[in-house]
Amino acid sequence: IQFDSGNYDVNSKWVNLYHPKFYVSDTPIFYLPYFGFSTFKERSTGLLRPNFSISADEGIFYSQPIFIAPQKNWDIELVPQIRTDRGHGIYSTLRVVDSKYSYGEFSVGYFKEKDSYRDKFNLKNDTHYGSEFFYKRSQFLSEYFDFEDGIYLNGIWLNDIDYLNLKV
Repeated sequence: IQFDSGNYDVNSKWVNLYHPKFYVSDTPIFYLPYFGFSTFKERSTGLLRPNFSISADEGIFYSQPIFIAPQKNWDIELVPQIRTDRGHGIYSTLRVVDSKYSYGEFSVGYFKEKDSYRDKFNLKNDTHYGSEFFYKRSQFLSEYFDFEDGIYLNGIWLNDIDYLNLKV
């Protein structure tokens, strides 16, 4: 990356670059009038990198993940999405750490097909929904007893495989 000028705000931990040019080897491949990014290493609430694509069947696809981090040991990610020729939906994941030996996730999602898309591709369902649960923990009882143990739970419930295919 080469840029004309830039600055760094120590308090907000934010870098501003003006007229950056992105290179591969010596070849410029991308230009922006402005590019800013955080150097803050702590988890914080905000927007994540959006996803965008174009498909002949689904039209323009756009999703904008929203990250909510109210505590150090849990967070929520909301991912609304739109597919202009197919439909729209939202997926959400709650992540939890309840000890230094554990990690868990609970996800739910819903997607509504447009009638025209459902009819064109002869889909069985016009809505796709489901939920997923994952939890693993080592040393569950070993802090009280002298043996090694652990818990591993992984489950999914869905009405249609497209619940997984549409998850971003």
